[in-house]
Amino acid sequence: MSVLRSKVLWLFFALHSVALAANTMSSELFSGLSEQEQFQTFPYVDKAFRYAEAEHWQQAIDEIIKAQHLAPDHTAFALQEVRYLMAAERFDDALQHLLVLDSANNEIETRLWDLWLQTGQNEALETFRQSIDSGKYHYDQVSSTNTLYLIKKHFGLKHALSIAGSLPQDKLILSSTAQWAFDDQQWEQAIKDYQTLASMRSLTEEEAIQSGQAFVHLNDAQSAWQQVAQIGRPASSSLIVKQLLYSSYDREDDDQALRALDWLEKYNFSGSKESKAKLDIYEKEQNWTEAVMVANSLQLPCIRQIDLLIKADMTSEAVKKLNQCEKGNISDQWLNYAESIASTNIIASARTEDKELRAKQAQILANRYLIEENYEQLLKISTQLPDDLERTRFRAISQQALGQYREAAKNWYTLYQTQNDFAALGTASYLMRLDSQAEIAVKMITASISPSELLKHQTLATSLLDLYRTYPLLVDTEYLKALGMQIPDSRMASEDCFALGQCRLTKEAAEPRLLLQLAYLLEKDSPAEALKLFKLAREYPVYQTDFRIPLQIAMIHERNGNPKETRESIKTAIDLVPPTEQELLYAQDSYRNAHYGAYFGISGWIGHNIRSNTPQIIGSTSKYFTLMETGYSFQSKNFLTPENIYFNLLSGGDDKPFENNELDFGGKWRLIHQRNVFLRVGLRQGLNNDRKFRSYLRASADLIADSDYQKAWRLDKEQWWTQSLYTDATYYLNDNDYALYVRYEAGPMGVISHVQRQRWRTYGLLQGDLSDYSLYDTGSRYDMRTGFGVGWLSEWQQDAYAGFLNQLEVNIEWQLSLASDYARSGDNSLLLRFSWQR
Repeated sequence: MSVLRSKVLWLFFALHSVALAANTMSSELFSGLSEQEQFQTFPYVDKAFRYAEAEHWQQAIDEIIKAQHLAPDHTAFALQEVRYLMAAERFDDALQHLLVLDSANNEIETRLWDLWLQTGQNEALETFRQSIDSGKYHYDQVSSTNTLYLIKKHFGLKHALSIAGSLPQDKLILSSTAQWAFDDQQWEQAIKDYQTLASMRSLTEEEAIQSGQAFVHLNDAQSAWQQVAQIGRPASSSLIVKQLLYSSYDREDDDQALRALDWLEKYNFSGSKESKAKLDIYEKEQNWTEAVMVANSLQLPCIRQIDLLIKADMTSEAVKKLNQCEKGNISDQWLNYAESIASTNIIASARTEDKELRAKQAQILANRYLIEENYEQLLKISTQLPDDLERTRFRAISQQALGQYREAAKNWYTLYQTQNDFAALGTASYLMRLDSQAEIAVKMITASISPSELLKHQTLATSLLDLYRTYPLLVDTEYLKALGMQIPDSRMASEDCFALGQCRLTKEAAEPRLLLQLAYLLEKDSPAEALKLFKLAREYPVYQTDFRIPLQIAMIHERNGNPKETRESIKTAIDLVPPTEQELLYAQDSYRNAHYGAYFGISGWIGHNIRSNTPQIIGSTSKYFTLMETGYSFQSKNFLTPENIYFNLLSGGDDKPFENNELDFGGKWRLIHQRNVFLRVGLRQGLNNDRKFRSYLRASADLIADSDYQKAWRLDKEQWWTQSLYTDATYYLNDNDYALYVRYEAGPMGVISHVQRQRWRTYGLLQGDLSDYSLYDTGSRYDMRTGFGVGWLSEWQQDAYAGFLNQLEVNIEWQLSLASDYARSGDNSLLLRFSWQR
């Protein structure tokens, strides 16, 4: 209500008070005056009343002031002046008058109360409260429920609650203020008042419900549930629980929301709205099984139920539900679910008038028929596909599968023309060939793609080559020749899509570059033809100084097991001066590896109490060991002919007469081409004992020798890592003796000087052996050692073709016994190892 309306209202109250005073003037205004004072003041008071009746307030005030001059201590005249001031809306003057009055008369407090109600002046309110606190004012007179309601109506709940808080607690007042606070959503105030009221009397059912709902608004679920339990009657409690449900749901407090839902279901207060809320919670938590159970109680759309069943992995139920849906008017969503779970028959039996849905249905069925290899149905359904390319593709696939090669080839060729799909072109050509239309198959390729482009498509190139091999007269030689010219030099050795050497070329008609390309391409599968072409290409001046060609010829000779021819070709290559030192080193290594004829070498070690480091020695320990190797390598290398035969002298032991000297001769076969894996078959005879000839089989391998970790000289590095894993096993056929040996070395190597290729090395080692010698030992013995060493390597006597002819290595090595039948654990020893080869 506006201030003006308030003033009008309270003006009415003031006028009423004045009128009342007029009627009781003699008994109220003059009470406490002497007869003389009454006589003197009456004319002024009477006149003041008459002015007040005419609403001439200022004149009334002037007359009552005159009366006060005659009786200055008479409070009744002062209060009358306050009444006139308030009627004249001179509230500030009225307040000042009231504040100076000090009397037990309740009229003063009443006027202060009225003044605060009209003006809201805190000074008036504070004075009024002080009068209440001091006991001067009896609140029953003005603070009834109706008065508070009036305050609330005209000045708001805040004022009403403020005044009520200053008054002694009363059940009627608390009931009203609690209701007002609840209506104004002042939840804490409402709860406070209801709790105070509950300490005076039992709350009504409505009050208890509102108290519980206030707790819900404050997110105090525990107190809300306590209120539910106190109410007891489910019909009433359900109002709190439902509010608790939706409050928890909005706050995403799923546990509280589900508790409320369970309570409502228990007492049959749950409807579709609550069930939908429960369904939403289960979906959010991805609890699909529970979601399905809730959905069964709701009339959800069929598609919605299918979605939940699929998410719950209840596929069979989802398919049943899908089949129950109205298939006479299917939706896009129905097709999506049907594509993922339904059988092809269910999808095919569905009907729709929507053109786009029919097209989507046809696409799904086409994919299904393709997976199921139902090509007859695929061919039928392909006519319903809206997209031309898809329709052509599915027709081509089904026709090809049904053996309709010519029609399928046309469709594949159409796809190539529209999409530049070279795979489709290859398929079209292939199908024409199957349909005995080889000429068309060839023209499809040669007329569609240039030689320069064909090399980018391996399948097409292979297909054309196959056609040429089968139908040589159908493929234009010039096309193949132009194709060969497109092969770059860098791809000659790796390009295997064309065996162009089968073209009808003669020496006179051949292009030198094409001949070289043909040689590279044929080298792997037809080395004899490649060898001829390499030699033919070398007759052309442009290739007579090419270092790579004689080296490539050498590689073919080496693969064919012809070491003499290999060496001759390498010499030719080296004479042409390789362009780089690295290529020269490679050529010299190849020359040395192609060695045939006699060879010689010596190796061994000197030390004290050292376990034999090869399975050559029969004894257990010794102070020295030497192996002098001589042999002869053969030119022809095949499985029947050994790579070489050898004749060796082995010597080792402590001192005479405790030494062993043996002769060893036999043959050696390389088991894996260009790998250091060998098999030896030989005989051994002791020179200082009466043992007979002993035949043996021996297998050995250096498993890392051909990697980047070998000790050979390197041009590209000044320091590199080396390692080796050498294994050796010997079995004596006469008496079933055996010896097994393994040694691993690893460490860095670096260059000391390029003169004589001097190098240093350091290494760590791990070595073990197991042996069983019937002559010296009973049963098998083992030995396990570790250690480290330092070494020096050098090469000298350089040859133009073989590189350095002599190779020397010297190592100083320390060994530590780990476990042994020949030494105590922790025993150590030092030895000098050496080897020289030529």
